[in-house]
Amino acid sequence: MINHIPHVPGQGLMKKKPMYTEYFDAVYNSWLSASVSMGGEVHRYLKINGFSIRLSFCGSGMIPDIMPAFEHVVSPEVSESDLTVCIWDSKTSGIKIPEIPGKINDLSISEAILKYNDDTLMIVYWLEIKTIMLLNKTRNLGIYWIQDASAIPFYDKVSPLRLIFQRWMRRRSCQVVHAGAVGFYDGGVLLVGKGGSGKSTTSLTCLNSELLYAGDDLCLITDYPDPYVYSLYNTGKLNAHDIDRFPSLKPALIDHRQLNGEKAIYFFYRCFHDKISAGFPVKAIFILEITGLMNTKIRRVSPAKGFLALAPTTVSLMPRGVQPDLYHHLASFVRRVPNYVLELGTDLNQIPRVIIDFLKSDKNE
Repeated sequence: MINHIPHVPGQGLMKKKPMYTEYFDAVYNSWLSASVSMGGEVHRYLKINGFSIRLSFCGSGMIPDIMPAFEHVVSPEVSESDLTVCIWDSKTSGIKIPEIPGKINDLSISEAILKYNDDTLMIVYWLEIKTIMLLNKTRNLGIYWIQDASAIPFYDKVSPLRLIFQRWMRRRSCQVVHAGAVGFYDGGVLLVGKGGSGKSTTSLTCLNSELLYAGDDLCLITDYPDPYVYSLYNTGKLNAHDIDRFPSLKPALIDHRQLNGEKAIYFFYRCFHDKISAGFPVKAIFILEITGLMNTKIRRVSPAKGFLALAPTTVSLMPRGVQPDLYHHLASFVRRVPNYVLELGTDLNQIPRVIIDFLKSDKNE
């Protein structure tokens, strides 16, 4: 499930850019103080689409919550990173975050508010769970703060730092999309469709085949120079009542005894590291449709149908000001690869076989 940032009528993006630049600097200085109070920074490094990303933690307390999703893209230390993200909480460090500018108390929101976003800065603040993500796009510096690290929500463990990556990657001809991806080293398919269309079921079914897994919900795509998908997270999600349908995946399942209505979470790299791919060329887009019939089939459709399956849920992740450009980017991507409907049958064993046959045939040439 992707958590959307609601639009607030009458609360457009703030125009007082210097105010928010100063606020970003104040938060960063608080992070520096927090790192001192915790005895220094602890660094972890990632490599995604050739970019070096440094995660700088205040102490090691939040590493078990953030890093499991990234285990497949961990890289050795580098002297200079393309992006640095500072990660901390106030309860552990004892350092409070500066009060955010603006009239937050006047807003009636239960989950989040997009407080500011422009070519330089992004500030997103979740009121209910007291979490903030900031990104200075010109300094290539992000910040993830939460009041209490023990309260990190499950979606920030499944897909941590996703908004920071989303905004930062867009400046580099890449786009985070609501899609799954499976395939081989030389090519695979992007699995798209609205929530409940079968992306997770299809992706997880393929883990029991020779296909590689690059994601079930969020992936990174680019069409320059050619269509390609990169894995962001090695995680997967299932409704609790579907767990027993995939018994072979249970070793990767984290404790699900107290889901409280949330989905069960898998970290696949721990048990299926040879099945997790960092990315591959995209040979086709598969639009998922649940038919209720036994057999799984594919049929060719127009790029327009692919666009309509991919764009709405992806665009809903972005602030309104950048949506026109995003539509253009997604439209360009879907035109460069063939589009198919994958009619999902009830016999799960057929699903990976149909995808494998497609990728090994001349249909995608």
